[in-house]
Amino acid sequence: MARIRRSNHSIEHQSTKGHSTESETIKTLRLQLREARKSDLADFHEMLSSGDVMRYWAWPTHTSIDETKSYLNDMIASTTNGDMEFAIVLPAPMPVDRFSTAVSKDKVIGTAGIWDEATGEIELMLHRDSWGQGYMSEVLTTLIPRFWQKGLQKVIADVDPRNKGSIKLLNRFGFVETRREKNTFETDIGWCDSVFLELWRPERGV
Repeated sequence: MARIRRSNHSIEHQSTKGHSTESETIKTLRLQLREARKSDLADFHEMLSSGDVMRYWAWPTHTSIDETKSYLNDMIASTTNGDMEFAIVLPAPMPVDRFSTAVSKDKVIGTAGIWDEATGEIELMLHRDSWGQGYMSEVLTTLIPRFWQKGLQKVIADVDPRNKGSIKLLNRFGFVETRREKNTFETDIGWCDSVFLELWRPERGV
């Protein structure tokens, strides 16, 4: 659910500057939003190597950990990492009782935010096991006001027209379709089209 495509040129665009190691963690009702970290590699690979998650993405499913490492390193190097682009973290569950010896840890279940500050293009990804639970709505409710506070005038999204769930989600938050293009990306499922949507900053700001 809510798999919005990140363009192939993102790596070149986003690796031109370093990013501060100081970053806040934003808490929503059930989740945490924070910067991507090298220790997230296994969780990222679990998502990026999933055919379900990557079906409407901008490039084919990852087949090696090195592909994911390159992706993650570029996200970490991005000037938006931890500022307007975040890893979505599901906190580890609390032990059922104080005598429990079970070990659990926080898990990255997706990404969300602005990966290209110049254009205001958004990226959303969610682990297959986390679909249908309202997580991305929770994330967007928190992040959209932040985008306006950071000075963005509009947010744009590039979505495969077949990705009905993502389009419905964006429409619910006020995104409107502006145009469509044919054969914009070639992925596991062949050549894919794009529908572009935009959300403009409220007239009075936030």
